[in-house]
Amino acid sequence: MNPKVQEFLDKKKEEELKLRNEHLISLGLVDKSKIEKIYGSAFADNAIKEEETGRYYVKRYGALEVTDEEYAEICKYSPEKTIQIETKQINIETPRKEENNGTILQIKKDISSIKSWVKFWSIFSIVCGAIAIIVSIANR
Repeated sequence: MNPKVQEFLDKKKEEELKLRNEHLISLGLVDKSKIEKIYGSAFADNAIKEEETGRYYVKRYGALEVTDEEYAEICKYSPEKTIQIETKQINIETPRKEENNGTILQIKKDISSIKSWVKFWSIFSIVCGAIAIIVSIANR
């Protein structure tokens, strides 16, 4: 087989497996003995800093291993494609905690930015006030 074709097929299989695992996790079919690191922002709930890299991650359980036959049976009752296609509608109408993290992270970043500006203007005001006092004392 052509190496480029093999590479393409391997990539697609890997993507398919990732979607399958996300689908199983979204249904609560998890293996508590498997722990995955999901890298993200320091603002995420329960974020842990990795000492070696300085990156932040959240731990979660990995997907339960199921056979192709079991997965086909699961998909009869909870089709994967329906969940993937309707995710945006579900987010807007009834956000789940995991799906709401993006909004929460954005709000926390905005608050952090506001806090930085408040600190800057507070320090600036204090410095300007101190200069005004020094100038008024010098002019006496």
